[in-house]
Amino acid sequence: MLLSGCMSQPDDSTHVQPEADDMSRYVIAVRREKRQEIDPDWPKKVQAIPGIDIQTSNSSNRMMVLATETAVGLLKKEMGLNLYIEPVIDHKKSEED
Repeated sequence: MLLSGCMSQPDDSTHVQPEADDMSRYVIAVRREKRQEIDPDWPKKVQAIPGIDIQTSNSSNRMMVLATETAVGLLKKEMGLNLYIEPVIDHKKSEED
């Protein structure tokens, strides 16, 4: 209950982290034609989006992430013109190979 004149503080307990089952793996890469234009701190911008967890970042132009569909949508909206954002497709060998 709020008393008049008092400001409520945000309740961090209501912020729900996405479950790993709700997240998929994606490869994010800077488009070649945008490499000279993109902000060098673009990985920090990606990391700041809720629902994205950077798994690997081996170069300044590419990374692998775990992300929710909502987070990928936000990333595409904010930076999609500069980046390729593709789901990772696992190729499993059959036991016959």
